[in-house]
Amino acid sequence: MPTPAAKIIDRKRYASTYTEKSFPTVLGPHSIMLNFSSYTSDKRGTIKAEPGITSIALPIPTNLVDTFQMKVGSTDLGAVGKAAQTGAFNLQDKALAYFNGASASDLLGGVNTKSAINNGVQAATVIAQKMGLGLGKNIIESLGGEAILKGIGSGLGATTNPFVALTFDGIDLKSHQFDWTLAPESAADSANLQTIINLIKRSVTPGYKFGQRAYLSYPDVVDIFFIGSEEGYMYSFKRCMVNSFSANYAGGGGVAFVEGGRPAVVTLSMALTEMEIWTTGDFGGEGNNYDQTVTGKIGAGFDYTADLLNDITDPMDF
Repeated sequence: MPTPAAKIIDRKRYASTYTEKSFPTVLGPHSIMLNFSSYTSDKRGTIKAEPGITSIALPIPTNLVDTFQMKVGSTDLGAVGKAAQTGAFNLQDKALAYFNGASASDLLGGVNTKSAINNGVQAATVIAQKMGLGLGKNIIESLGGEAILKGIGSGLGATTNPFVALTFDGIDLKSHQFDWTLAPESAADSANLQTIINLIKRSVTPGYKFGQRAYLSYPDVVDIFFIGSEEGYMYSFKRCMVNSFSANYAGGGGVAFVEGGRPAVVTLSMALTEMEIWTTGDFGGEGNNYDQTVTGKIGAGFDYTADLLNDITDPMDF
């Protein structure tokens, strides 16, 4: 009985320029599929079986870690920063009041909004002055800045409150690390594995652009899918680019060859970075979840966008 990956590959053989490989040739019920295609700046574009696409199916990697790295840290706001924070709270309250019917003139209260918008520092100064902090700030600036401030603190045995706050500066692009230990069982297996390695190398390396050595083309991008798992039990990927790829031909912990000088064990390692961030909207939460390229489906915010997997939306289709 054909495996899920084999059935998907068979369905796409109508595309004469579509290249597909798998190792081992007969995969088990679970596998991971890597679909390489040419880079496009249209991140919302749908991947289709276009000329040059390369699909590689491999066993499930030894490590499957789904990590989200948020940029959260402590920041010394300082007096003016604290004043700006308080002003922001007030501004938020006023904005809510505005949407509830209050007039703009009542809300602004004489603040020079034009200068505040044109210069963020000036905006913070306006807020600080309204809170009685402007005079101290001006004195310190006239005395010479940070060095004088520290000298005054040493003399008084006191220092200014840094007003430490926890701040959020965004979310990193997700990264992935995959490792495979592969042992060919025949000469045909070894040749197939080497072909796969060369296809990956071809996909993750640049070429020359515009017929000149002065320009390099972007390497291929890759869409990743788990095959053979029911929806909701595994994580999903957005389109990726490969950071690094390595093939260790002494993957068994030492150099070992079989008949014909073929490596007995080969270890493949691949590091990838996704091209777009994840937001709460991707998981069915609130927020502006525009039509991003998501190669998987785990919740209300998801849609398969890869034509290559349109046939396997229903896992019982195999």
